[in-house]
Formats: sequence, structure tokens, C-alpha cells
Amino acid sequence: MKFSVSWGRLSAFLSQDIEADTKLSLESKIAVSLALLGEESLEGPAHEFNNYFASAVSAGRSEFIQAIENLHNEPLPDQEFWHSLNNSSVSGLTIADVTKSTIRNRYQTFVGGCVDKEVLGGNSFMVEQAMESLHETGYALIPGVYTDADILSVRQCVLNLSKDEMDQSTAYQYGRKGDLQRVYGLPLKNRMFLDFLINQISIGVADRFFCRDTYHETYLLSSFQANILCPGAEAQQWHVDTALPSPLPEWPVRLNYNILLDDFTDQNGSTKLVPGSHHLRRNVSDNAMFSEIAEKAAVQIEAPRGSVLFWDGRLWHKSAENNSDSERVALLACFSNSILKELAAEEELANYYHGLDHHLTWHEALLLGLSSGRKRGGASTSFLKKSPA
Repeated sequence: MKFSVSWGRLSAFLSQDIEADTKLSLESKIAVSLALLGEESLEGPAHEFNNYFASAVSAGRSEFIQAIENLHNEPLPDQEFWHSLNNSSVSGLTIADVTKSTIRNRYQTFVGGCVDKEVLGGNSFMVEQAMESLHETGYALIPGVYTDADILSVRQCVLNLSKDEMDQSTAYQYGRKGDLQRVYGLPLKNRMFLDFLINQISIGVADRFFCRDTYHETYLLSSFQANILCPGAEAQQWHVDTALPSPLPEWPVRLNYNILLDDFTDQNGSTKLVPGSHHLRRNVSDNAMFSEIAEKAAVQIEAPRGSVLFWDGRLWHKSAENNSDSERVALLACFSNSILKELAAEEELANYYHGLDHHLTWHEALLLGLSSGRKRGGASTSFLKKSPA
């Protein structure tokens, strides 16, 4: 399975993989970058390359430019490293002599090591099938991704968190009767949720879904929460998972990765969706008739626990009413196009100053975005706790 290259991933690859074994010169680190990206980066989008990869290789601008010039005119430094990497005995190797496939294979192994979790359905064929379905219908269902033991463990952890938040009066409940509950901020409440989320299928599909010609990371995790439908929970309204106005963009906005912790049936509120509606690029709320059309054209997902359900954020969908006598629990991870983050939040000042909001007026805090994305029940006192469910 192949993974995309961004300056953030490259920075991690250089510092945590390459330089964990060998301390490299700046020229060699840049050569590794070019071997992954293609030498044309020197002559092509030079501005973007220089600005972002100077950061990736931890260099000041002037020394970065000098190192680039050295690569044009001199043999590579760190010849022992390059000989071992390329299985070559040629003296005075230059950047033109570097075997790109070798360093690319090592990069793919490094990135893959972070996501190659043992999921039952994890292979490239399933990823490609999911991509075809996403493009055509707007959703993809892959059964049997997780084991029953893993599903039961995570489900119990969600229910424990739900009860704790109910007991502490911090739970996020919604619906007219309050019989639906979200448990927000899962990655900060127990490390097991991140371990559960990051695997070949989730990242393999997301890498392809958001693929574009850029050195930036193409997507990020915008939310990861649990959704609990209690017995008798009402159906949602038809909606899309984006706050953008119509017409929605032609490019992908959001990708949902829904992990079924219970069987999805027509009785317990499983997801309803309208195949192909992502091609319309319209919000359901644009026209009163759209909800009627959606009800007639909808399919309801029926699948066993341990399955995953992807859908395009532009797809019309909703959860149905829960007419069963037990909860229906699922994990909802949403990947968002990084373009949206970059447009509105070039600097995230809250990343640098903890507790900053205590020293600002409410208007200053709003202006800096310190309240953005905060949800009732999202706070955690067990940051990245690794305890069992």
C-alpha cells in the first residue's frame, strides 16, 4: 500500500527513521526529500518547496539555498549512507545516481508502520473497491474489519464514558427527548480509540479520497466521537456533513469513517442514505422537497458489528429511529480536507498558549478561535489514558 508524501510526514521520516540510524548533512536530507518528490521540485514549484521543506529539514533560509546549490555542483556528502542505501560501490555519488525506489520503499515502510494495524479486512484490494464505491455512490461498506473481542471492548469503554458523563451532568444529549448522546473528544479520553481508528483501511482510503497535487498534508481528523441511540430514539433530519453553502465544492470536503459497534438493522436506527446524492452538490435544506425525495430514494444500511461504513460528506444521510429495546452504538470519525483548515486558521494560536482564554476577554477569545469546536462533554481529565475499557 502506498502513502502520500507531505512535508510533515517527510519531517517525521527524516527525524524518526533516517536520523535514528545516521546523522545526515543538510544536503543529504534535502536529497532524501527530492528522491521522494522528484528532482523536478528544484525547478518546479520552488517557492513552496523552499518554504515548507526548509522547515522539514530544520534549516534557515540562507543555508537551505546554499545546500540546494551544493547539490547541483558537488557529489553527495554522507557517501557511506548513500552506498548502503543504494547497494552501490560507485565513488562520488551525485543526486542523479540515487536510486529513488530504494528511499521510497523505506518511506512507505515507515509510514505504513504507523497504520498497519491488524484489521481483518486490511488490504489494498478492499481500499480500491471502497474508492470505486465512494466515487460512484458516495458511500462504501466493508464488513468484518474488526474482531468481536475488539468491538466489545471498545463498546464497553464508550458506555462507561457515557455513564460517567451522565453522572457528572456533562453529557451531550440531543433530540426532543434527550435519548441520543454523543461522547466527544474520544482521542483524549482513552488511547485505545486512536489505536482503533488508525489502520490500513481508514488511512488508505483517506489518502486516496483527498489526494491532490500538494506538499501539504491533505486531510486531518476534524472529529472523533461516539453516537448512542437509546431505545425509542427519534430519527435525525436529512443532512450533509458540511457547513458550506450550496453549491457544494466539486472537490472532496469531508469523509466519514463509521465503525459499527452494534449490528446495524432496520429496527435499531441504522444509517439511511441516498446513493449518488453527493453528485448533486446540494444541501438537503435548500428545498423542502429534497427531504421527501430522500425518503423515497434512500437505502438503509444493514451490516454486522465490526463493519465500517464510509461516506462522502456531501451525501444526504441520517440515522433512523431506534425501534429496538437496546442501544445502538457507533464510532464516528470525520476526516476533513486540510484546505478548509488552512483557509480559516493559518495560525492556531491556541496550540502555543495553554490556558490563554483565562487572560482574555470573551471577544478576544472568540476572535482567536479559542471556543471553536468546543462541545459539552468534550473535556477530559484522563488525557491519552491507556487503561483497559
